[in-house]
Amino acid sequence: MSFCPEIYKGLFLNPTKQNVHVSPCCQSGGTSVIDLDYATNEFLQRLRNENARGVRSTECNRCWEIEQAGGTSKRQSSLEFLPGADTEPEIQSLEYNVTWACNLACIMCGPHWSSSWAKELGITDTDNIGQKHKNKIVNSLDLSKLKRIHFNGGEPLINNDHVKLLEKIEHLDKCKVTYNTNGTVWPSQQAIDLWEKAQVVRLFLSIDAIDTAFEYIRWPGKWEQTQNNIEKMKKEAEANAESDKKA
Repeated sequence: MSFCPEIYKGLFLNPTKQNVHVSPCCQSGGTSVIDLDYATNEFLQRLRNENARGVRSTECNRCWEIEQAGGTSKRQSSLEFLPGADTEPEIQSLEYNVTWACNLACIMCGPHWSSSWAKELGITDTDNIGQKHKNKIVNSLDLSKLKRIHFNGGEPLINNDHVKLLEKIEHLDKCKVTYNTNGTVWPSQQAIDLWEKAQVVRLFLSIDAIDTAFEYIRWPGKWEQTQNNIEKMKKEAEANAESDKKA
């Protein structure tokens, strides 16, 4: 079986310097655009046509390789979240990279994903035209069927990009909201108020170590601050909120 619901129901948006990277999900190869019609985009349509014929698109090789090795791929996981075989193009799952703004320069990262890394390396040419294109694309999307939205970064909680998008979703009570976050940033009250309306909110905390090892890997983060945030989340989180530590 090669059917993948995210090819028909998923969208990944990541702003680059000059445009926006678009693909069905964060694991697949994609294309660069400055505007987007989800239903008619030539690249997305090609993937849908290939999938309908049972062709394993090369852009999706990561899933095929994982499955061949006996692992569980993102394609297989998406079959649980998006059951059935509906091939009508409509956005039900949105993976949304906010800006590259980040308060940390993690050892495994670099200037493409972290403004702190760019500052450390003396990279000053940081005009992000792609951010403007991304905002234009988001404003044009039909999100009325959205069931899940995932925020990544940079550090998604460091600015209001995620808040602005959540405000556009009129049916948050039927939508699952997830984040990858480094745990050092406490969410704004605007975000918390919106999370209370969501069906479920889950935070995936990127924590590789504790104490001084954490501070070395995720410089200049402070472990005490991160630990305090985690404890505060446990005490103050609404009933619809969950958190996971993610290595």
